[in-house]
Amino acid sequence: DNVQILRDLSLLQVQLRDTRGFLETRRRLLTLKSTNKMHWIAYAVANHLDGKGNEAIKVIDAYGETVKEEGRERNYENSELALYRNLLLEESGKYDDALAHL
Repeated sequence: DNVQILRDLSLLQVQLRDTRGFLETRRRLLTLKSTNKMHWIAYAVANHLDGKGNEAIKVIDAYGETVKEEGRERNYENSELALYRNLLLEESGKYDDALAHL
């Protein structure tokens, strides 16, 4: 599997609004390069676009488990991921969970 070809394919799929294909391609990329944060986030976004918000939350949580919590510094990138997770919680009607997460 060529990572660059899969990335290009995923861009084409999202532009064509082929959310199922985008989801599958992003899953394959995550499987190939699971140490890359970008692939975790893209897979979460693919789940979100395919209407699977709860699955996207699980992906973000799984990514959080792969990095050491005490080693993570608070920065803009991590805060944006936390806000995205809260957006997903809000969209799925889990307002109390979103408030607790903030």
